[in-house]
Amino acid sequence: MRDRKGFTLIELLAVVVILGLVILVAVPFFTGSMKVFRDDFYKNLEGNIEASGKEFFSDNRIYLPHRLLEASIVDVNTLLEDKYMKSFKDYNGNKCENENSYVIAIKMGRDKYEYHSCVKCLDDDYDNSQNNPYCSEAWKDGFTQLTFTEAPTIRIYKGTERNKLKELIKVYPTISRCSKLDVACNNPIMSISAEEEEGVEPIYPKNIDVVNPNKVGEYEVEYQYENHLETIKGKVIVYENVIPNAIIKTGDGFYFEKTNNYVRGTVNTAPVQETTEYDPDDTDDWAQQYLTITFKYTFPNNVPATVARWQIFFNNRWEDYCTQVSGTNNQCVKTEAREMNENVKFRFVDSNGHVSTESRMFNLRIDKTPPTCELAYEEPDGDNDWYVSDINFSFKSKEEPDSSKPFTSARDVNSGELRYGISTGTILSSNKDSDVQNQDTKGITWYGYVEDKANNFTKCSKAVKRDTVDPVCTLKFTGTRDSGKTWFKKGDVTIAFDKHTDATSDVATYGFSTDATGDKSQTRKTSTGSSGLKYTGYIKDKAGHLTSCSSTLYLDADIPTCSTSKSHLNEPDGVTVSFTCDENVGGSTTTCPTQKTKVTKSTDYTVTDAAGNSNTCSVTVSNKQQKQTKDCKQGKTCSDPSFGQHDGDCNHWKDGKCNKWKDGACNKWKNGTCKSWGENCTHYSGIGVTCNGTVKNDSVAGSWHYYDCCVDVCTSYNQVCDGHEQICTGHEQICDGWEQVDNEKEDTKVCGCKEWYDYSAWGDDASCTPNGETEAADHSKTTNCRTVYY
Repeated sequence: MRDRKGFTLIELLAVVVILGLVILVAVPFFTGSMKVFRDDFYKNLEGNIEASGKEFFSDNRIYLPHRLLEASIVDVNTLLEDKYMKSFKDYNGNKCENENSYVIAIKMGRDKYEYHSCVKCLDDDYDNSQNNPYCSEAWKDGFTQLTFTEAPTIRIYKGTERNKLKELIKVYPTISRCSKLDVACNNPIMSISAEEEEGVEPIYPKNIDVVNPNKVGEYEVEYQYENHLETIKGKVIVYENVIPNAIIKTGDGFYFEKTNNYVRGTVNTAPVQETTEYDPDDTDDWAQQYLTITFKYTFPNNVPATVARWQIFFNNRWEDYCTQVSGTNNQCVKTEAREMNENVKFRFVDSNGHVSTESRMFNLRIDKTPPTCELAYEEPDGDNDWYVSDINFSFKSKEEPDSSKPFTSARDVNSGELRYGISTGTILSSNKDSDVQNQDTKGITWYGYVEDKANNFTKCSKAVKRDTVDPVCTLKFTGTRDSGKTWFKKGDVTIAFDKHTDATSDVATYGFSTDATGDKSQTRKTSTGSSGLKYTGYIKDKAGHLTSCSSTLYLDADIPTCSTSKSHLNEPDGVTVSFTCDENVGGSTTTCPTQKTKVTKSTDYTVTDAAGNSNTCSVTVSNKQQKQTKDCKQGKTCSDPSFGQHDGDCNHWKDGKCNKWKDGACNKWKNGTCKSWGENCTHYSGIGVTCNGTVKNDSVAGSWHYYDCCVDVCTSYNQVCDGHEQICTGHEQICDGWEQVDNEKEDTKVCGCKEWYDYSAWGDDASCTPNGETEAADHSKTTNCRTVYY
């Protein structure tokens, strides 16, 4: 490859595309992050300016606005000059508009002010006045206005004292903040209905003297607001001072309900909130969460009035109590959640200002303070907060604590004890000062509980652990073990403690020394001998019980040895292998292989001891070829049936004389029948025929069946083959290239050898064909080959 310098156009375009994708992903991320940082900067800047403005007005209260919805401003220049701020710069470090940035203080009530910061940094295009309504010009240079849409109609009863008249018929205006461009203040930016406690002076009728409180009638009065020339007319109605015919008693005018959280079942059961009827005359009936009082009264038909408000008498004075009155029966519902134990009475004021007769005295009892609960028991006589004996419990305190009296401080709000006890979870109905734990556990939670008459329920608990039983100590051997689980084989064996040793307090310390603070495990690598090695371990549980345990380790870390020896050498069946193994070297017995016979190849044998350690011993087996020969002593006649068999096609005999088979091929007889076989006629075993009424080899009678052609001597008898008669007169036919001979000729070349000399001794011959037998060309010698092992 030739060297290149520079980049191709495609490579440059690929780089440009990748950079573009990176910019496409990164720019929005960094832009968004920078916007978050900028927003946080100006949020902190506005907070710092507002805090500086608050400090300025706190030091210079004379500059605070004096009337409701009026505003005062201090600009940033003043805050910088008076050292309330050190600097005022935008996000980029440029100077902001000091003269157009300020803190505005708005009076929202008596001693109640709101502060807002208005910031402009035009170099960074920041101006929070766009989304801050308190930075509008209406607050900076607007004005306030008193408005009142309708003069009230006020009712008083006849006989009202003159000095109280003024307080009864005063009214309050609505204060509005208006823009200087909105002269009529049709669209105020804020309005508040003023009340006396917010520091706004009430408005009184300018002709209040026309009202005669001692004479029933209607009087027109005129109200004039500050800086206004016009007046608004109102009306004062004086009614006859008739006391309502009110008989207020429980059942007619009042209904009491209490809401308590009741704990039932077990101390761990969630409380159930229930609302039930409250009996103010039962001193044991206390409300816990809420006490609801329903007031109601129906006027007689001839009394044109409604209940304006219900009042309560306590601490030697009357005050309004339930003011949301509605319905034809003038019902008003008051839910009282303050803690109290008060004797009170009630009355109502009607719409004419008349006061009803008083009710009888009722006792309102609400106790929201739970009692205290603490269990006391002796210190444990075991270790680590565990007990080794019975534990007795008792209450250390079961009294309700002193409670504050937020209602009147006149009476104690302690409702008193309803029940208390000690249990493992079930609430007992009877008092129980003590109990005993006498069962072994990792922690039974015992509960003490106290419930007062208001159903304030308090429980205290202690999970106590008790263990009176010695821990179980078991040593565990970890390694590779034999199938009989007796011996460990070669390798590390770890002697350790079983994990689950104590079902109660759990193990605190354990080891192989008597103080149970030694190692948690040991490792052994060497053999222990046939007797093994005994290990003793100690366990101490958290309660202080000490237990020992022991176990014997049987470890055979030695590999067995093995040697072999051979016998029965130079025999064709193979050699015999014998084995010799070590005797209990590592401790466990060794099983040696049994003697192996007729071994014909090199083999590895495994020897294994009782621990499962194994080794290999080998035997080397070689082989060689041997040869022996045998000479022919006498030739065999051709008429001898033992000469053998030959296959060939069936051809007809020519002129009844013995001739060669056709083409020298040996074939089977076909479809022939036996014709008058003589008594001396023999046939080759395997051909089933029926001859002279005798079944030969259970074959089908009457036919030849594709059996091997045998060379038999059939004297003066005929055989039929392929529809032709074959005549054999004292001669044999020989195929596979051999000539026909008569009965008397002895020729080993033609008919083979009849008698042989003994074989010669076996001798080594690597060229001999293994396991074969070869005839000499003249049938005068026979050669045998064999393989022997050594």
